[in-house]
Amino acid sequence: MTPTLLGLLANCVVVARGPKPTAALRSREVRIDRSAKEPYTTAEVLESLDDLSLRGEGVVVQRYGETNVELEKALRAKARKSWKSPPTAGRSPRIPGRSLG
Repeated sequence: MTPTLLGLLANCVVVARGPKPTAALRSREVRIDRSAKEPYTTAEVLESLDDLSLRGEGVVVQRYGETNVELEKALRAKARKSWKSPPTAGRSPRIPGRSLG
């Protein structure tokens, strides 16, 4: 994790879905602002964002594997715009707004 990316994340709301992403982020000294509760499904991720206004904000979703269509659709409706970062190793995403990962 580069200092530049850590700096960008410091200005974002970072959400972790479950224990594995939480451990990965913490091991890289990324602050986690919101965490999904058990059973760590899309519903719990979205619930963790209920009180947060994303209207007009950019959203970055760092995903692993297939696109979560339900999550993408809900975030688009909540924010009105979103960006996603495909699973890639060794590259830092450009972060135009808030980060959800």
